Amino acid sequence: MSMNRSLAVAALIAAPAALAAKVVAPCPAPEKSIRKGEFDQRCAPQEGRCAEGRAVAQGRGGPTCAPCLGGSCRGGLRIAVIGDIDEAGQRLATERVAALVHHYAADHILTLGDNLYPKHGSKGYARSIGTFYSSYIAGKRGHEGENRFWPSPGNHDYELSKPRALTEYFKYFSKVGDNYAACVREPDKCLPAYEARLGSLRVISINSGYHCNSGPRDEKNPLCKPTAPDDWLRDPSGRQGQWLKARLAAGPACFNLVFFHHPPHDSGCWEVPSMRWPFKEWGMDVVLAGHEHFYERLSDGDLRYFVVGTAGAKVHHFRNHRYVQTDYRNAHKNCDRKQPAAATRSPHSKAQIAGEHGALFLELREGELSFHFVAIDRDAQGRIRYRERDRDAIRKTCAP
Repeated sequence: MSMNRSLAVAALIAAPAALAAKVVAPCPAPEKSIRKGEFDQRCAPQEGRCAEGRAVAQGRGGPTCAPCLGGSCRGGLRIAVIGDIDEAGQRLATERVAALVHHYAADHILTLGDNLYPKHGSKGYARSIGTFYSSYIAGKRGHEGENRFWPSPGNHDYELSKPRALTEYFKYFSKVGDNYAACVREPDKCLPAYEARLGSLRVISINSGYHCNSGPRDEKNPLCKPTAPDDWLRDPSGRQGQWLKARLAAGPACFNLVFFHHPPHDSGCWEVPSMRWPFKEWGMDVVLAGHEHFYERLSDGDLRYFVVGTAGAKVHHFRNHRYVQTDYRNAHKNCDRKQPAAATRSPHSKAQIAGEHGALFLELREGELSFHFVAIDRDAQGRIRYRERDRDAIRKTCAP
């Protein structure tokens, strides 16, 4: 946040004591239909104050009253996590999730791949991601100061270029991360990864590759041959894996988080075991992925895994059977068909939410990183509402 923006919010927070007796009106409920550009939902502070359960924060159009999370209004850095964003035919759902992110006044946004689906065409990033989130993206309209939008690519991002590559993705996000500018010139040879420091949190984006389905559209795809040119992306001993290991060892951070598209673990059909890297041994605290269009929280000891594919694409439900993929090029054709009865829940699963769009919010405070999944649903009168459906936290004593 820039110095001017910080001072504006600080001035509003420092309201006179004489206002203490006044009653602040509650913010309006989310609209049933959110039109293009109406993302802040008109929730401005009144004389520098907000209603109970909200706190002054910097919104898209200025100071706003952002909802508190986890029953706490203690402040801190707020990061929105979204994945599987704008699928064709799902525009209204995408708009509603964008409104949710802006309504909660996220300071930064992380994406977990499939930022755009192929039917949008090569100009789709500007029309979709740009419409909803350009105020966070370096070099885009409405943006001020440093970049606050941190993407990772998914398999559908590959499908916007022919032959399949991340050309359009790198062009649009060329000012994000040190390596992405080089990737515009050589998208198949560059290192598609970067690191950012958000306070005491280190976030690292890597690329989990194209991930073939072995369906008709992949039969002639060079990325799906027995020895695919992007195999090295999923190899922890390869160039990207060793770069990640070196970054984690290069300097301390209180919390370490890695994010990419294909989930190492989940309770659906699309987990990718080749992404089960030795994250814990390397010092990772959190692993974020998308691809599955539901929300799931998992853990392996102290290591947290999240699957968040609920930012606009058609939502999935958890299967009543399970087809575990042993290799990323194996077909998924059995996934939605009848299979012998099997457990639907991963042994690592701690929470599951299906059939609802929403976003995961991270709150970073001193010695604590908390997680809050907020879903969009309707009340008994059919009005849209936001509900915090799951929460968790990591606490540490961190070196100064």
